[in-house]
Amino acid sequence: MKKYQIIYADPPWSYNDKMAGHSFSLDHEYETQGLEWIKKLPVGGVADKDCVLFLWAVSPLLPEAFEVIKAWGFKYKTIAFVWSKRYADGSPVANLGRWTMGNVEMCLLATKGKPQRVSKNIRQLVEDYRA
Repeated sequence: MKKYQIIYADPPWSYNDKMAGHSFSLDHEYETQGLEWIKKLPVGGVADKDCVLFLWAVSPLLPEAFEVIKAWGFKYKTIAFVWSKRYADGSPVANLGRWTMGNVEMCLLATKGKPQRVSKNIRQLVEDYRA
């Protein structure tokens, strides 16, 4: 079986709450899955002995994201990226959030074994301007 030194994952997180079915929920965009389903994905089995995991996580489910990292056999290190979405005019995209308006997404960085850093000039903030 092929093993990978970098794994990039964006699980179909389910909020598993009363927002399901509303126009601003994710379930009208794609099928979401529960935490146990995500934790059982065989990601650890395709990870090389020295591997970096980039895991996209939604803000309200950060504790669950840490559970997934552990279940897949990795150790959390830091936030790899914070994606700030902006409209073409530079104003921030703001989606309905639970407590605050969400306009960033986080990608967590976790490791297995002892992978080596390949560059010292990668920045955490990624800005995306939409048309």
